Amino acid sequence: MRIAGIVVVLIALLVACKSRTGVKDTDFVSTPTAAEPAVDMATTDSIAYYYERTACYGQCPIFKFYVLKTGKAVYIGRNNINRIGTYHTNLDNTSLQKIDKAAESIGYFSFDSIYDDPNKMDVPSKITIVPSTNGNKKVMNRVKGPKSLESLYAAFDEVIESAQWKLVE
Repeated sequence: MRIAGIVVVLIALLVACKSRTGVKDTDFVSTPTAAEPAVDMATTDSIAYYYERTACYGQCPIFKFYVLKTGKAVYIGRNNINRIGTYHTNLDNTSLQKIDKAAESIGYFSFDSIYDDPNKMDVPSKITIVPSTNGNKKVMNRVKGPKSLESLYAAFDEVIESAQWKLVE
């Protein structure tokens, strides 16, 4: 009876780990830099906007998107999304104002910086940075963040989808 229980647990572990194929440890949360190595941008540029979705053990989309103060934008698609690879483009103020308006409408700048529960496993994070007159505000939402953040994510997603991306070779 005890051996049968151990076999069931081992099979469950093997099946659970199988869905993680293609996800590397480097796909997890990292601190954004001014430019990814594959993108040739001035090192003096700094990030104004940032949006990242991190890995989980299943089919979560994994990507990073950031916009430098110059308007240069970079999208790095890692896994479980249509656009895989590193892309760049230039964004105008109209696109970025969509994000600004969404952030302002939900009170983004009054949110806590971290929404997390270390006891919860296999939950991806959504990390955002939005500029304000008082500097950049960063929010990491993994567990129990305000539901209104979804409208900010939608604004970021809209900007990403409407941009004219060029693959970095």
